[in-house]
Amino acid sequence: METKTSRLGMTAAMFALAAFSAITQAATNALPTESALPLGSSATRGFTVRSVQAPSDAAVPNNLIRAIRQLNGTLTDAGGNLIANEAYPGPNPDGSYDVDTVNFELYGFAVTILDLNDIELATFLSQPFPGLPGLGGHDNNSAVEVVGFLELTAGVHTFGVSVCAERTDFNDDDGYAVFVGTNPRDYFALKVGEFERNAPGFQNNWRNENQWSVQAPVTGLYPFRIVYWQTAHGANLTFYSVNPDTGERILVNDPSNPQAIKAYKDTSVAAAKGPYVAEVSPQPGSDGNSASAPIEAVIVDGAATVATADVKLFLNGNQVAPQSLSKTENKVFVHYEPNASRPDKANSVRLEFKDSAGVAHVATWSFGIIVAGGGGTVVTGQWDFDNGDLRATVGKPLEYLDGPNGLTKQGTRFGTTTELGVPDIAGQPAKVMEVPGDLSNKIGYIMDHGIAPNGGGTKVNQYTLIMDILVGTTGPGAASLLQISSTNNTD
Repeated sequence: METKTSRLGMTAAMFALAAFSAITQAATNALPTESALPLGSSATRGFTVRSVQAPSDAAVPNNLIRAIRQLNGTLTDAGGNLIANEAYPGPNPDGSYDVDTVNFELYGFAVTILDLNDIELATFLSQPFPGLPGLGGHDNNSAVEVVGFLELTAGVHTFGVSVCAERTDFNDDDGYAVFVGTNPRDYFALKVGEFERNAPGFQNNWRNENQWSVQAPVTGLYPFRIVYWQTAHGANLTFYSVNPDTGERILVNDPSNPQAIKAYKDTSVAAAKGPYVAEVSPQPGSDGNSASAPIEAVIVDGAATVATADVKLFLNGNQVAPQSLSKTENKVFVHYEPNASRPDKANSVRLEFKDSAGVAHVATWSFGIIVAGGGGTVVTGQWDFDNGDLRATVGKPLEYLDGPNGLTKQGTRFGTTTELGVPDIAGQPAKVMEVPGDLSNKIGYIMDHGIAPNGGGTKVNQYTLIMDILVGTTGPGAASLLQISSTNNTD
């Protein structure tokens, strides 16, 4: 298909006119030394798994925050009512199940990992998700928590996670995030892996694979937590190690494979099973929050408990009195409504509490707000191609996705509408860029948008994108016009 672009003026996220890579390999994360627990501090092999499920008619977002709140039992509907949990609880006191391996599939079908050329990379036998389907008898709106203490030698270890990806027009991929910390359920634990789409555009029930690596500073037991969520259609969650030299994939803690990385489901270390901060808002690192947005936190009891009298909250270095500080069952809820006219855009929060064992806990985070007189629309990038190249009228120049000598550069042409044989714009000749229409995921342009996080999130959530585009009438019939992931592999 021939695509001819007349004018490109953008204030948006990074984009590329392209599709997917074969395997997603994230950067290596250095694990905190303090997260290494002593060998021998865990005795029983396996993982603990806890599932929750909302009713089939519940409108739930398809994201990590929803999953965390659903697991915490704090997820509400638009009216502020708690959403019921229909999943069957397990036999453990916290409603979890004990499993040897993480190889779950909606119906217990085998999971086969393929590359984008349909070459088989691995096949795993599977089991249904523990506790699912629940009381409602349906397959949707679930979240799952997996906790295990992995025995890692000092050095780099590569892992893979497979979850289900659907057709792009379904917009319904599963998701997951992996955390490591002394207490793996701590909201501030280090995120070491997360979902990145790596799937064909129009295939159902694709077993999406991501690979990511961690570097263990010392040999020890490292607390891992996987948070997984699903909204509709297919579902699977498979967790395995990957040999980067041979590509061999082995389920973590596979009892039948002596090469498998061992995992344990319990620990004798008090800090790993103590109380923890389970939720906070505004989100750490977010910006563009309303100045009147409440500051909230949820603290959950562990082996030791927390009383409301032992909780303190500080904003910008000053202790403040929450308007609401209460405890329901095993959760402490903190709610503070700050002065909406405070002048500082940058805000820092410190939450302190003591548990029943006398251990002091401190959590800190920061966020940005919109101050009086702030906001407004600012153009951070504009590309008119008046110079016959990728230079910007405003902001930074575009870059060719596949480099200065790739297919994109070879097929890109600059000139006037008359020179390139396309209709004039508003009856007047204009300078334009012609984008090659070859069917290749190597073709595209990378934009550095120059926008800070906004809209109350940690990414660019609010932007205006204006593109003047003329699309040819012949060709394959489909093209990607915008790719908002810098890794160029999401939907």
